[in-house]
Amino acid sequence: MEEFKIRTVNESIIIEKSNNCMRISQAKDNDIYFSALQGDFFCQLDFSSYNCEEWKTYLVFENLMKAIFGRYMLNEDYKKKLPKDFIDLDNKTIIWHSDGSTDNILKFQYKDGTIKISILKNKDINNYGTNSVRIRTNGSSYELYYKEFIEFFNQLTILENGLNQSVQEEVQSQKKLTLLKRKIVRKLTKKER
Repeated sequence: MEEFKIRTVNESIIIEKSNNCMRISQAKDNDIYFSALQGDFFCQLDFSSYNCEEWKTYLVFENLMKAIFGRYMLNEDYKKKLPKDFIDLDNKTIIWHSDGSTDNILKFQYKDGTIKISILKNKDINNYGTNSVRIRTNGSSYELYYKEFIEFFNQLTILENGLNQSVQEEVQSQKKLTLLKRKIVRKLTKKER
């Protein structure tokens, strides 16, 4: 089974599966960045995963995709202004070209209870630099769709904080249980003397 982790590092959220890492961060101007930490990033989140962290993360990504698909289907006027490869409803795919000079690509695809996420670097422009996709919150060519990413980042932060808090609570309860066991052992040893 592939190991899945989600954690916060310097106010960024790190998602890791099978030694493949992605950083999601929000800048002071609210822009959202998806960055592959090494080369291109590929990850598959499974709805049927037994890993609670992966399953909950899957749900947050699924909400993002549903919100974007829903807005797309309801707003006929915006479709004319959007990049032609933005939404493929037949294949349930979303492609976001970076709002910046790199034109790197962020891709989400839903299929059979899995969400495939990839960050692909535009090899034509530059082989150097980061593999990052910027979701601009002001002046994006994707019009209003960036708002879905701001909500997504907030949900992911709440999820990670909740998971982190429950892990800390579990560690604390384990420490209390260990202390209690030690006290009982001491009392029993005193009685035996």
